[in-house]
Amino acid sequence: MIYALLLSAAATLIGLGTSPLVDSQHNHEWTPVTNQAEGETVLHDRNWSATMEQDGRTLNLILMRVDMIDSGDKIVMDTIIAADCANSEVGLKEAYFFQSPFGNGIRMPIDYVEMDLAAEPLGNDDAAILDAACN
Repeated sequence: MIYALLLSAAATLIGLGTSPLVDSQHNHEWTPVTNQAEGETVLHDRNWSATMEQDGRTLNLILMRVDMIDSGDKIVMDTIIAADCANSEVGLKEAYFFQSPFGNGIRMPIDYVEMDLAAEPLGNDDAAILDAACN
């Protein structure tokens, strides 16, 4: 039953089309990220990755599509997550909000990635995101 609900939520997210954070001709291969919090759907695009340099470190970049509730508000967004695999840290590089309390259709680029997105020690959901970025 839970798997059916996950597939239903994933189908809705996939229906949003090509992410505004990548080339319009890009073909996504969305796959669910396991161990996410209840009521949260997170998909990882296995067809998109990149790297960036920051402070002498190489960060892996991955694209994720998220549907979640934060403080009672529904948020649907695409995010580019930066991962420092050697230090088990993740940060937010860029986001596009399809739906949020801040407004819809908002793109939020970030010049300097703060590697503080994950809690310490890593919870199951943060570990799953790090695994998607590093493996």
